[in-house]
Amino acid sequence: MIRLFSIVNKIHNNIEKSAVMITEIVGTRLLTLRQQRQLTLQEVSTLTGVSTASLNNIERHTTSPSIDTLWKISSGLAVPINYFFATDPVDFELAKPADFHNIASEDAGVVVQSVFNTIASNNFEVFDFSLASQSARQSAAHVPGTVEVLIVKTGTLTMQINGQTFQIPAGTMTKFNGAFAHEYRNDTTTDTSFVSLMIYNR
Repeated sequence: MIRLFSIVNKIHNNIEKSAVMITEIVGTRLLTLRQQRQLTLQEVSTLTGVSTASLNNIERHTTSPSIDTLWKISSGLAVPINYFFATDPVDFELAKPADFHNIASEDAGVVVQSVFNTIASNNFEVFDFSLASQSARQSAAHVPGTVEVLIVKTGTLTMQINGQTFQIPAGTMTKFNGAFAHEYRNDTTTDTSFVSLMIYNR
C-alpha cells in the first residue's frame, strides 16, 4: 500500500512539473515574439482579442492559457500554436505520445495535445484529441482558408459544422472548411480519439 501511494505521488509530481514547464515555455515564447515584433501588450490584445491582464499573466508564468486562448493568440499573431512549444526545425521527427504537449482545455472530458516538438511548417500543425463519453468541444471559426483534416482512431466522432451534423466512425478520415465554427462531440458510451491536422493558407 505504501509503495502504491509512492508511485501515485510520483506520477502526480511529474504531471505538476510538466504543467509548470509548459506555463514557463509558453510565457517566454509569447514575450520573445512580442519583443521581436516591438508590440505592446495592448497592441497584442487588439490583434488577438485576449485581455492585456491575461497576456501579462501568461508572460509572467502565473497562468497557463487554455486551447481557446492559444488559438486566439496564434491566429492574431499569425503563428502556429506549436510555436509556443516547439524547438528548432529538424529534417525528421518521430512523434511519440509521451512527447506530446498537453494543452489546457476548459471542456470537461476533453484532452488536447500538440503532437510535434519542432516547428515543421508555418502552414500546418497536428493535434491529438481524446473525448470522454458524452463530452464535447466547441471550436470558433479559424482564419479564412484553413482546412481541417480529421483521422478518427477510436470510437465515433460527431461533428457539427455550419449547421450540419456528420458521423465519423473509427478508421475513417474527413476534411472540412475550418473557417466555420464547429463542434466535436462524443455521443457514445466509450471514449473517442482522433488526430486533427490543421492546414493554413498563410
